[in-house]
Parts: sequence; structure tokens; C-alpha cells
Amino acid sequence: MIAKRKEYCTERGFKAAFTMAKAGYTMVRMARMFGVSRRTFLYWRKTFPAMQEAVENGREEAAREITQVLHGIRASVKRNRENANDLLLAALSHCNAATPARQGCEKP
Repeated sequence: MIAKRKEYCTERGFKAAFTMAKAGYTMVRMARMFGVSRRTFLYWRKTFPAMQEAVENGREEAAREITQVLHGIRASVKRNRENANDLLLAALSHCNAATPARQGCEKP
């Protein structure tokens, strides 16, 4: 827990707020980590623009990281789908080439 009042408006407090916001902490949880009420934490955000900026930047950084991960997953799925389609087509063409033509199988 970070000490109250004397350290919340320092670089250390701003870095802590950035890190917590990036980790997805709620306002209530951040306030608890600072050892203050939600109302006090909101007051700090209004009073100290650097605190507000730290929280916003942390959330934006988290959103960017999530977006990058999702784009990576999407690209991976697309590659795997293309690979799966190629393998399926290769298997089908191999089976069609290996299967002898059916003759005399017609119903009388």
C-alpha cells in the first residue's frame, strides 16, 4: 500500500496509478491500494492532472496491448484456417487420385 497524502502526488504515485490502471484495476481498487476512499481518489484525479493522465494513459496502454493480442490471434486463426484448407484440398486430391473409378456399381 502506498502512503497517503505525502506520496500520492509524486512521480511514484503517478507511476503506481498508471500501473494499476494498465492492470485493469477499478477506481475503488486503486483507491484502496492508495489507502483512501474512492471519493478522495477521484478528488486527486481532478486536482492533479498528472494523476488523471496516468490513469488514462494506463488504460490506453492496456487497450493497445489487448488490441495487439487480438490482432495476433486473428492472424493466427486466419493462417491456421488457410493451412487447414490447403491440407484438406491436398488430402482430397490425393484420395480422388488413389480411388479407382467405380464401374459396375450402378443399380440394375
